[in-house]
Amino acid sequence: MKVKVYWSVFLLIFLLSTGMTGAYLYKHGYTTEFSHQFKVWSDVLRSGMNQTTLIENGDEKSYINTNNYKFNSIKIILPSMSRYGALEVFDGNLLFIDGQGSLFEIRDNNKVRKIPLPKISTNLKEFNIEYGVNFSTFSIKDMVIGSKNGKNTMFLSSIGFDNKEKCYFMSVFSSRFTKVNGVYEFSDFDDIFKSRPCLGRHPTPRGFFGQSSGGRLAYDKGFIYLSVGDFYFDGVNGQNILLSKDSDYGKILKIDPIYKVYQAVAQGLRNPQGMALTSIGLFETEHGPQGGDEFNLINLDKVENYGWPKATYGVDYGKKYWPLDENNLNHNIDNVQDPLHFWIPSIGISNLKYVEKDSSLKLWKGNFLISSMRKMSIHRMKMDKGKRVIGVEDIPLGFRVRDIEIFNGKIYTLEDGTPVSIHVMEVIND
Repeated sequence: MKVKVYWSVFLLIFLLSTGMTGAYLYKHGYTTEFSHQFKVWSDVLRSGMNQTTLIENGDEKSYINTNNYKFNSIKIILPSMSRYGALEVFDGNLLFIDGQGSLFEIRDNNKVRKIPLPKISTNLKEFNIEYGVNFSTFSIKDMVIGSKNGKNTMFLSSIGFDNKEKCYFMSVFSSRFTKVNGVYEFSDFDDIFKSRPCLGRHPTPRGFFGQSSGGRLAYDKGFIYLSVGDFYFDGVNGQNILLSKDSDYGKILKIDPIYKVYQAVAQGLRNPQGMALTSIGLFETEHGPQGGDEFNLINLDKVENYGWPKATYGVDYGKKYWPLDENNLNHNIDNVQDPLHFWIPSIGISNLKYVEKDSSLKLWKGNFLISSMRKMSIHRMKMDKGKRVIGVEDIPLGFRVRDIEIFNGKIYTLEDGTPVSIHVMEVIND
C-alpha cells in the first residue's frame, strides 16, 4: 500500500513539474526553437535542398473547401532554409524575401528564380557572437514596394544590432531599383529608421525575444507605416519600455523615407505581426500573451491607446490572470480602444489581407482573410457597414501560416518552417 502511495505522489509531482516547466519553456520560446530545429533537419534529409520543387495536389483530400469556394492547392518549395521573411506583389509577379535576405520571384506559371540583392547591413554575425546563439527571430520581418523620389523602391524591416553599444533595434531599409526586360538592378540599401531606445539583453535567461518584435510594413502616398513590438519588455517579463513618449516600442509609426522623420499613429500594442492598409482604413493583428490575439482598426486621425500592457483578454503563461490586470478588466478602462475581435485560446495570429471591390473573389468582397500559425488556418472575417465583425469562417490549411497575399484571384500563403514553402490556392470552377 505504501509503495502505491509513493508512486502516486511521485507521478503527481512529475506531472505538475512537467506542466510548469512546459509553460515556462513555451512562454520563453524554447519549445518553439526545439521543434523548429527538429523539423529543419528532418526536412533537410527529405528534400536535399538543391532545387525548387513544385507539388500539385491531385486527390480529393488535398482540396480546400470553404463556404463559398473550393480551391486546388499547389505547394512550391524554395531553396531556402531561412524562416520569417515576407510576400509582396510587383509587376505582375509575386516576390518573396526570406529572413536573411534572399529574394525570389514567383511568376504566374509558378516558375521561380532567385534575384541578386545588395548586402543588408544588420550585423547579424556580430549579434550571434555577442549572444552566443543563432536566433532565427533576428531576421527580416517584412517587405513592401513603394516609391522614393519617383523611383520604384523596396522597403525592408529587420532587426539590427549596434556592435559598438551592444544593443539591438527594429530598422527599416530602402533600395531604389529598376526592372528592364526582366532584369532587376538595385541601389545599395539605405538605413532610414532605427527604433529608440536601443535595447540591451532581456533579463530572462533567453536574453532576446525577437519573436515579439512586430515589424510589419505598409506603404501609402510616399509614407511607410511600421509596427514595432515590445520585445518582451512589458512590465511583467522585464522592464516596461512602452510608456515613455520617447520609446518607439509597442507602436505603429508613420515614417517619411526621404527626410527620415516619423511620428506615432497608435500605441499600446504587444506584438503587431499583421498590418493592412485598405480602402476602408488601417487594420492590425497582434499576439496576446496566452489567449487574447487581437484584430484592431487603427484610428489614423488620432493617436489612440490599444491597451497593452495593462489591457488584454489573455492571461500569463501558467496562470489564470494577467498580472497587470488582476481584476480582469480587460479593455474596460478609460481611454483604451477595444479590439474588433479577439481569440481565446490564441490562434497564433499572423498577417491579414482585405478582399477589395475589384477582386475576382467576388463572394468575399469586403472580407478580411487573417492567417494563423498555431491554428494552421485562414480566418475569414465578415464585417458589417459599421466595421463590426459579424461572423468568422475557419478555413483549415494544416500548416503554420506566416504571411498571406491575394493576387490575380489566387491566395498565396507562406508556410512557417523550413525549407521555405509557398502554397498557392486557386478557385476550382465546378
